[in-house]
Amino acid sequence: MIFKKNDAKHFANDNGCTSWLYNINAKAPQPHIGYTEADSKSPNRYAPQNISFVFYIIEGTGVWQIGNQKYSVEATDMVVIPPQTEFSHTGKMKFVEVAIPDWGKN
Repeated sequence: MIFKKNDAKHFANDNGCTSWLYNINAKAPQPHIGYTEADSKSPNRYAPQNISFVFYIIEGTGVWQIGNQKYSVEATDMVVIPPQTEFSHTGKMKFVEVAIPDWGKN
């Protein structure tokens, strides 16, 4: 299967993040996979309940807050977020995300 960026669902927010979520659900129900270009000075905060995330930083640098702990990240770093953990990020980065189960279903 091949999934093109033009076929992905596009999202943008006021904090400088633009994301594309690839709808693989029709062919493979789990997980959701996305690509994000972030250029955010104010934190993008998330508090998913039953979702685990893995983020792979492709390019750039940033700061991720996971729970109460802050981490500096750069290209080739991986960020893992367990379920029921609040997190946020700032910085100029490009990253790939995997959410299990699909974030769009929660």
